[in-house]
Order: sequence, then structure tokens, then C-alpha cells
Amino acid sequence: MAPHDPEAAAHFNAIEKTRDPSHQRAYNESEWVAIFREAGLLVERVEHFRKRREFDFWAGMQGVDAPTRERLRAMFHDAPPGAKTALAPEEHEGRLSFYLDEILILASSAPRA
Repeated sequence: MAPHDPEAAAHFNAIEKTRDPSHQRAYNESEWVAIFREAGLLVERVEHFRKRREFDFWAGMQGVDAPTRERLRAMFHDAPPGAKTALAPEEHEGRLSFYLDEILILASSAPRA
């Protein structure tokens, strides 16, 4: 899920696009809820999850080459304040990790009038 802050969301999407060129755009919570409602669904519940990701594993899922990994590392470290807060990158003993926010939306068919 992308952050609500437009600058942070743009940086987040740039990171994802660098890792996976097929990536188009991650949506924020408000956009996801709107998509569900526009589809005629009644949003009953939204749950949030914050998941820690190991950079090397995350980058490896897409087979990212060494120069791209270095560019991605720089993108995490040089992120604008809102993106840095959202991703919370951490270096520990030379290993980078960060956090991703995810949501689970429970929706049902809206009752017919």
C-alpha cells in the first residue's frame, strides 16, 4: 500500500518500479476503498499490517542485478522525509531492512434498495 503523502507515494512507486519494471502504481488506502465502492461493494472492515522486509530477499525475488540493487539502496537512504518515515529503512551489520504497509479489506455486495 502506498503512503497517503503524494511525495512519499511517488518515491515508493519509483522504488517498486526500479525493482520491478512491470510495476505500474501502488494505491493508498483511500484509493483502495474507493475502488471497492466504485465496484458496488460495501466496505465493512479495513485492517492494517506493517511487515518488515529484508532488502536482499525482497530484491532477489525479482532477480535484481548488482547495479540496480545499489541504486535501490540509495533510494531507501535518500528518500524524502515522508517516504523515509513510511518505509523506515534500517541498516544493521550491513544488512538493510525496511517496512511495508499492507491492508486487508473485507467487503460484500451492497444490499439492493
